[in-house]
Amino acid sequence: MSATYFPYENLYNLVSHHIGILSRFDLQQTSPFSLLFLRLENRNQEEIIRSMEDILRDSDAILVDNENYILLLPSTDKEGVETVISSFSDYYRKIFNNTFVTFPHNGNMTRTLLNSLSKKIASDYDKNIIFTREILY
Repeated sequence: MSATYFPYENLYNLVSHHIGILSRFDLQQTSPFSLLFLRLENRNQEEIIRSMEDILRDSDAILVDNENYILLLPSTDKEGVETVISSFSDYYRKIFNNTFVTFPHNGNMTRTLLNSLSKKIASDYDKNIIFTREILY
């Protein structure tokens, strides 16, 4: 078993929930997490599922919208998410953009963290996504 899949539309609420748990137990500064955006174009679904099973942990979350994937990686700092990116690059033999944000470094609230991710996606992929309680394209 690998990571858990969630509907893409649940990103805002999932991030809010995760931040809420960290706040509840006063872990905001000691338990970072990262959000990684990947575009897996021209790949068959079986290959993508296999890569997710091989690379991700049970505690990770996957949100999918067509070829766009956002991974919520608990207890994963900048160095950890770079390791995940490297694993995907090795698996697909392709260099992926470092399109990620880390809590609390890039934002300590849901809105600021997702705004940071949105700006990085726009810069790296020329794709504008506004994250709210409902994702708007």
